[in-house]
Amino acid sequence: MDDTFTDNLFSLKNEEFYTFIQQLVGQQIVDVLKFQSITSTQSLIRNPDIFEIFNMKCSEPSFLLIREKSCLQLDDGQFINLVLYYQRIDNDNNNNEDKYCFLKEFIDTITSNLTKSGTGFRYSDQIKNFALSLYILGGKLTYEFIRLNLPGSLPNLTMLNKLISKSDSKINEGELRFDQLQKHFDQLNIQYAFGSEDATGIIKKIKYDSTTNTFNGFSTPLDCGVPIKEYYQTDSFDTLRIWFNSIEKASLLNVHMVQPIPASNQSIIPSPFLLSAYGIDNTATANDILQRWWYIFNQCLQRNIRIIGFSTDADAKYVRAMRLMSGFFGSLPNFQVHRHPQAFEIKTTSHWPWFYLREQQVLLFFQDATHLVTKWRNRL
Repeated sequence: MDDTFTDNLFSLKNEEFYTFIQQLVGQQIVDVLKFQSITSTQSLIRNPDIFEIFNMKCSEPSFLLIREKSCLQLDDGQFINLVLYYQRIDNDNNNNEDKYCFLKEFIDTITSNLTKSGTGFRYSDQIKNFALSLYILGGKLTYEFIRLNLPGSLPNLTMLNKLISKSDSKINEGELRFDQLQKHFDQLNIQYAFGSEDATGIIKKIKYDSTTNTFNGFSTPLDCGVPIKEYYQTDSFDTLRIWFNSIEKASLLNVHMVQPIPASNQSIIPSPFLLSAYGIDNTATANDILQRWWYIFNQCLQRNIRIIGFSTDADAKYVRAMRLMSGFFGSLPNFQVHRHPQAFEIKTTSHWPWFYLREQQVLLFFQDATHLVTKWRNRL
């Protein structure tokens, strides 16, 4: 039997649909579908349980014949369904190049769950990973729309939240995930990386995290530029009221990313890693940013990860931090960063008389060229 799915699988109707089902799982299922006037793939997907009819009382000869072939009658009069679903997997074609591999898994999950109650639905790891990706990329409304229109295809939100809480996907506000970063780099077998930091505007809103007993959405306080994790924890209503009346809600979300830098002989560029995210109110200084970068650099160095540099936009605070760290028409008398043991030497060509940079550097810096030129244009 040819078990390759056609491209128009979800648009099959009438005889084409029945022929496909007959080749896939046999004539018994075709008879069950015809008796219920299920004439297309779409109507099959919308039907929660095609074998529910075997529980009804009907004396029609065609129905009795179908039930006799498909069920076993017990002494108490109940019927047990004997129809076996198609779950055949061709091991010769089960590889990464099979473009229908996930589609087979997806349809098998739907057909398997259609005969069970909602509490008995089961999902493979592949379906769970797909569900997490869909929820993250599409959001709650998109996920629920697909899940409700394809019964049995995706886990409900309760199960999804449990999957997130059991994995490293859950991120607490203000937490710098250095241990998870180390595991990620160990799996990639990569040592070098480039950091980045940027802020984006958000809607001011306070949310309660029951897992950490923390109120998120206030402006995260900084300790030497480093965000304080789970700062807003309280069981006192009076304390919470004082926070709402005296502390500014965060208007910006500050995000730290780390981009792994593979070796020259590696053709695949790994995805960036989300190190931290937290709310801010744009009151941090260049000194806070400088200390934060230095803290991230040293924490990564302790985990055998060498941060080559940082990138961000052309905000004045970030530009000043870059200038002070790199010694570009600025210096820190009490912080000789270029004398660090990890410092490297940059040799410039004599054909670049316009290029100025201190030869000894620990970190390199890049700015978002688009934002930088836009700001120059506006000020000119």
